[in-house]
Amino acid sequence: MRHLFILVLVPVICQAIDLRSPCNESVDLGDAECDKTPSIRYYMDNETLSCLPFKYSGCGGNENNFESTSACHFKCLPMDFLSCPANRPPVKKADGSPSCNHEMKCPAGSTCHKGYIVGLCCDNKDAEKYRADQKPDCGHKKVVTEKYYGFPMTLLGKDCEHNFCPKGSECRRGHFYSYCCK
Repeated sequence: MRHLFILVLVPVICQAIDLRSPCNESVDLGDAECDKTPSIRYYMDNETLSCLPFKYSGCGGNENNFESTSACHFKCLPMDFLSCPANRPPVKKADGSPSCNHEMKCPAGSTCHKGYIVGLCCDNKDAEKYRADQKPDCGHKKVVTEKYYGFPMTLLGKDCEHNFCPKGSECRRGHFYSYCCK
């Protein structure tokens, strides 16, 4: 019975998540002609399924526009959401399933990314690129961080054109995300 429960649950976890409005809308930086002060806001990126910063003009735009990363996550993703890093496709085992746990191992070149009940087999190369984005190399400059639940995290955005980097810093493109150096 335990194995049946896991098999029924896996398709729900592994399916592509169908984001509802406003989370499925593209990022909108707002109207260029605006008399309000611009601010950093967050949107749900449909490709990586991450809440990422952008500079909002203060006027116009759409509702995929949140005051914080946590407000974005709360609105857009289920609490038990599980995906491979940067929402890369999971690796399928010989039986066609991407699920794993302590008994069901992943194929060579992949690692089990554990969820609450079951995990996903995720490509090691994708995970390595994701880790490189999380800890980028700014050379002689410092990586810009932000506090996330009290802990410093690398400030990551989708595209440098979203102007999310603080004034005086330089935006650079990583594998899946962009980051800031100061």
